[in-house]
Amino acid sequence: PFLFAVLGHFILQLTQCRVSASSDSLANRGPQPRTSVLGERSEYQTFIALAMKAGHDVLLLASTGNIDRQRAEIELGSSEYAKEILGALWGTPPALDLRQEAALHKCLADVIGEGLAASVHDCSDGGAAVTLAECCFESGVGARIELKSELPGELALFGEGATRVVISCDPRHTRRIKEIGVQYGLAAGLIGQTAPENLEIRLNGKIAVGAAVSELKSAWEGALPRMLHVQTREHLVPEVLQKS
Repeated sequence: PFLFAVLGHFILQLTQCRVSASSDSLANRGPQPRTSVLGERSEYQTFIALAMKAGHDVLLLASTGNIDRQRAEIELGSSEYAKEILGALWGTPPALDLRQEAALHKCLADVIGEGLAASVHDCSDGGAAVTLAECCFESGVGARIELKSELPGELALFGEGATRVVISCDPRHTRRIKEIGVQYGLAAGLIGQTAPENLEIRLNGKIAVGAAVSELKSAWEGALPRMLHVQTREHLVPEVLQKS
């Protein structure tokens, strides 16, 4: 995820990357360490938000290699879906091809440098479905999305495979973004358009997600309070501290 703060004519960009404490196993994995990089940007005009806008195309920019189902199943074990929904962790984190990842970032630099993208969001934290939902929250704009995949639904929607970003743009820029993607050996597939109020994601023609953006945002914003049980003080403050 990307965090931006505007200070005068500067933009500070904070990049957080999830890494695994062990590259070969996720068994009994605890909290994940995070690496942060802080930099300075003088050209604040190139700031790119996460929020999609009305009347825009939605593209998925990704590497072009075939996805191996067995590997995808192993890598799902490191995902938010596995932890929060299935209540289990297994396998190894998603493999990262450094050459393809470098190509992705160079491609994004060109796309953003030419002023083609309205929003950019990576798929590393929750998968494509969560990424698309998060892109809707700030503006309240929904989207109609059509994904095609040979993988089962949970892998296609919630797998956190590397080198994938969701881009929204003015339809006039879609062709150019695709051309830049090809130059870097990537595919920029048109997966849908923004739409009023609702997020609908179809997978191979069947509705996999269909809900109002406001409903999804409410669930997203309420996750932390529910986890902390804010309605009762004793869940927030250890008993020993309450008595001190």
